[in-house]
Amino acid sequence: MELSVKAAVNPTEDPNKVKAAVLNLVDMELTLVEENGQSYIVGSSQSISALSPLRKLIGKAGIARLAREVLRSSVVGDTIEIKLHKQAAFAGAVSFVSQDGESPMGPIIITITAADPGKVIDWIVPPPKRLDGLHR
Repeated sequence: MELSVKAAVNPTEDPNKVKAAVLNLVDMELTLVEENGQSYIVGSSQSISALSPLRKLIGKAGIARLAREVLRSSVVGDTIEIKLHKQAAFAGAVSFVSQDGESPMGPIIITITAADPGKVIDWIVPPPKRLDGLHR
């Protein structure tokens, strides 16, 4: 599994606050880089446990069903790409972004490449428990 995260740091933003927002979603080493005059906070990992903060926030917020739907709809081949609202992440909340304009300061982009994206989704958001063969 390969996991990467990227978040633009706009001229009006404090890079440390953007880093803090990203760290509320992932547990990995982050670096400030420059690409074509734009600053970004970036990081990568090969461990699914790097997604533990996101997993915990989803559980705490009670949005498992929505998160599963968003994650499943974000699969293309062996890759999952999700965008999250940067300001919500800074506040310790999860808010998925479907269009870049929904996050005025730009989204946090998490890209996961795995042989079986479904297993990754099941780890981030465990499937609902079955009761007598029915979903709750």
